[in-house]
Amino acid sequence: MAASINRLVRPRRPVWLRIIIWLLVFIFIVLAFATALGAYFVMRAQPTTNGSARLAGLGANVSVVRDNFGIPHITASTEEDLWMAMGYVHAQDRLFQMELFRRAASGRLSEFAGTATQLDDEIMRAVGLRRTAQLEYASLSADQRKPLDDYAKGVNAFIDTHKDVLPVEFLILGFSPEPWTPVDTLAIGRQIPWSLSGNWNEELMNCDLAAKLGPVKARELIPDAPASVTGTVQITPTTGSTINQTNVSTPSLVACGRASGSLATFDLAAAANPFLRHDSWVGSNDWVIDGSKSATGKPMLANDPHLGLRNPNIWYEIHLSTSDGKFDVAGFSFAGVPGVVVGHNQNIAWGVTNVGPDVQDLFLEKLDPANHPGQYLYKGQWQAYQVITETIKVKGETDDVLPVRITVHGPLITDAMTDTETSTLQPMALDWVGNQKEGLISAVLNLDHAQNWTDFRAALKNWAQAGQNFVYADQQGNIGYQATGNVPIRPKGDDGLLPVDGSSGAHDWQGYVPFDALPMLYNPPTHYVATANFRPYGSDYQYFLGARFETPWRITRIREMIAAKDKLTQADMEAMQHDQHSVLARAIGAKLANLHSSDPLVQQAIDGFKNWDGSMAGNSSTAAIYELTYLQMLQLTFKDDLGEKLFNEYIDNGGSYAGLWIYENLDNPTASWWDNVNTAQKETRDDIMLQSIANAVTDLKGRFGGSLSDWQWNKLHTITFAHPLGSVKPLNLIFNQGPYPVGGDNSTVNVSPFSLRDAMQKNTYDQDWVPSYRAVYDLTDWNKTQIVMPMGEASTTGTSHVNDQTPLWLSNGYLNFAYSQAAIDAVKDGTLTLTP
Repeated sequence: MAASINRLVRPRRPVWLRIIIWLLVFIFIVLAFATALGAYFVMRAQPTTNGSARLAGLGANVSVVRDNFGIPHITASTEEDLWMAMGYVHAQDRLFQMELFRRAASGRLSEFAGTATQLDDEIMRAVGLRRTAQLEYASLSADQRKPLDDYAKGVNAFIDTHKDVLPVEFLILGFSPEPWTPVDTLAIGRQIPWSLSGNWNEELMNCDLAAKLGPVKARELIPDAPASVTGTVQITPTTGSTINQTNVSTPSLVACGRASGSLATFDLAAAANPFLRHDSWVGSNDWVIDGSKSATGKPMLANDPHLGLRNPNIWYEIHLSTSDGKFDVAGFSFAGVPGVVVGHNQNIAWGVTNVGPDVQDLFLEKLDPANHPGQYLYKGQWQAYQVITETIKVKGETDDVLPVRITVHGPLITDAMTDTETSTLQPMALDWVGNQKEGLISAVLNLDHAQNWTDFRAALKNWAQAGQNFVYADQQGNIGYQATGNVPIRPKGDDGLLPVDGSSGAHDWQGYVPFDALPMLYNPPTHYVATANFRPYGSDYQYFLGARFETPWRITRIREMIAAKDKLTQADMEAMQHDQHSVLARAIGAKLANLHSSDPLVQQAIDGFKNWDGSMAGNSSTAAIYELTYLQMLQLTFKDDLGEKLFNEYIDNGGSYAGLWIYENLDNPTASWWDNVNTAQKETRDDIMLQSIANAVTDLKGRFGGSLSDWQWNKLHTITFAHPLGSVKPLNLIFNQGPYPVGGDNSTVNVSPFSLRDAMQKNTYDQDWVPSYRAVYDLTDWNKTQIVMPMGEASTTGTSHVNDQTPLWLSNGYLNFAYSQAAIDAVKDGTLTLTP
């Protein structure tokens, strides 16, 4: 009996083991509690999509129907109620994003981010987006202010009723949003124009090239696009001003005399804030075909704007209508701004790409602080500059007091780098069309109401900033194209490639190109229009819009695909958006295919280029070999002449120039730039290419082994949608999405660029710009509209619509954007009634 009892009694665990077990149990309980608490704070901030909510100030009930992707279809009795409801719904899904947008535009990020964003804020305060937004609001009529005021009421109604259930980002950062103002909206409306309209960093790069190489040699590194690739419009507009300015696209470069280091300082800020720079890879695609080219007999229109990678997406899909049916517009909006920027209404559809005109100039100002303090020289007279003192609050630090000096040419942008007049930096004023009070909001709202070509162009006359290539289609079968934006008329001979002397007044702008003289097409005989950021005019155009536009790779490929079929279906239009064939890669690959190597593995890689069509598909080993070979070609061709620092500057700001030079000299195998100046022999194109592909093969073999089938491009090339808080570990595990394997590069229609410098220095190939949405409109039926974007409608982590469109976007899929009431009812996932 005793023996039996002893067998049932387990031996007591050692004390150390019991301590470990209890410690593990305690950690598990703490983690479970933290997870539950985190989930509580996340889930309680999810938007209400069913039932009712009070929105004080409404004139009548407003219906907000959400579909299965969370896209709101808002119907109101009046437009006043519609704008209020839009503000409320934007705040429901994107309040923290809206907060970041307005703080970035206003130079107020450092209030919660500390010194990490201090330089960002200084540059924004110097540029003065919010100052000009205030001027814009003051200049608006009461009718123009009304939508802005109503929208702000809707945002504030949400903030007021949800102070205790704000998105978790506010809890983490420890602050609450202030009331929304119409000026916040107008400041946000200037952020995108700023990022799309800049070439000031290229002006500084050109100075450095000229100082290092001399003006003639430097000009070789800033090539024009081949004349064989025609512009969008090949005829001179028959209307407009009688002013005629010679298009001088190849002037002599001269050294600017600026102090070195200023561009590097700007680059530090640009790394933290994508709104601070213009990237040479930014682009977009749009094209429209008429009924004779369409399988349906009606026009079809496709659009995919390329913008910086963001989480959440910069766009917000929305459908706005009044119950009387007079206003009914659907498409893509910016959180923080009323109206649909791109989309369709009852009768017309439109798409946009950036024209890329040169609307910024740097003016070298002459100061004499010893004898003329507080003044600058202009037209032989010492003028007092305006001084605005900007006080930047920096978390954990004393206030940053920044005096911003403003000349006739705009603010001294160099004040963002120094606050002393005795600095060795050459003072430079930035003249930019965004310095003017004219904005975009009225153009957007008028565009939403336009019902025909005449209305459409009338609305676009007020599209003052960020000149866009608009393509157009209507239910009557018409198609068209209109370039927009205020483009400065410069004195004859000025081309905007370099900073210019500001003291003489000889380089001052002479007004803007008249709207009716901007490139335009209506029902062209080609039966289609395509843009893709390429040169918008032909050789006979009478105005100078800029010295350079985007490279011709995407527009050439789009034209090839349009010409490939007599009639295009909607599926064809979608396939064009997904295309990853590179015209540049195809041309370089044809030369690589003719090389010969004694190394069997290198020769195997060379053989892969024989009859290669330039496909940059993610699973392609030839694409991987090409990309690494191309990077080697850039370094072996230019780095020996430029040196490490200037080469990095050139690749960062003129990377597309470098690719264009290579393309245009593929049939010039003895061009001087192919030669390595550090060797005794004279290298040719084939020498550089053979060394480049050998280096690439060595790199790939070291990464993946000796089998070419294992060298897929998407093993290197990935995309991660990083949240603003995702840079702080372990928040990256909560907020970031990805990485996902991708194909393509900066030259493909389905664009997928990566930082050339990071690839060369860090061996990272992370995609940094994206097709921010894709849309295809079939004008036989608005319910056939196909859309998709990365991420989703919501921004609150944990909600079902934060990342639900990304799988579609990655796999070349779309979702139907319902428009009619019956179609909306078929995909309805919830209805929220907003009550007065």
